[in-house]
Amino acid sequence: MPKKTSETDTKKSKKTTATKGTTTKKRIKKQTKKIVFKIYAPEAQEIYLTGDFNEWDYRSLSMVKREDGVWEVEQELLPGEYQYKYIIDGRWEIDNRQEMRANEFGTMNNIIKIN
Repeated sequence: MPKKTSETDTKKSKKTTATKGTTTKKRIKKQTKKIVFKIYAPEAQEIYLTGDFNEWDYRSLSMVKREDGVWEVEQELLPGEYQYKYIIDGRWEIDNRQEMRANEFGTMNNIIKIN
């Protein structure tokens, strides 16, 4: 005969599921690394970081300018390889001092590899 599920059993089951989800989030959080993206552009008025890690959303990661002309933003990333670019005063730009690769548009993207 099948066991009847009481309201208490259901609540316990939901709690266990929630805990498992939280554990997964904590595990993913432990695997991420804080990466600081920097670019020297003392004359720029605004810079955004965009890449495959934020679905190329060119307004979601606004960078902050330091007094020395370096712009930076911190992003948590899982291990892997990512392509990215900077939007400097409305223009798509790369940092020539960082690793890069050709993209499908015939231009270059910067590459970062996270271990």
